Amino acid sequence: MVTGTVQQVIDLGELIGHYLLVHVTYAHRDGHDEHVELVGLVTAVAPLVTVSHAGSDEPFTLPPDPKSYRMIPRSPFAPESLGETVLGPRYETTWRVRAPADSTFSPAAGPFRPRQPPGRRGE
Repeated sequence: MVTGTVQQVIDLGELIGHYLLVHVTYAHRDGHDEHVELVGLVTAVAPLVTVSHAGSDEPFTLPPDPKSYRMIPRSPFAPESLGETVLGPRYETTWRVRAPADSTFSPAAGPFRPRQPPGRRGE
């Protein structure tokens, strides 16, 4: 689907091997927001979208919802002659995350890890 110069992702597989600009806002219970932005290389899309990024040995992971990923226009700061780089990612995603009322999880403590259904732990 094309909207102006932004194209929604249909198949998450098209993200693999491309740079992804990630915007995440963590809404804390105390009312303040924490913003995380990073650019990294997508290395997997199942079971989660996995992004390797500079400055971390641990990949950043995101839910695999195709509607939340879109192709973006080329940055004016990244000349076409450079090809796709961290300065000129091909895709973008934006998330707003609110912790459950009883959660003590801090987003700085680690990557997103979805809850496993009973009987699937350790597989």
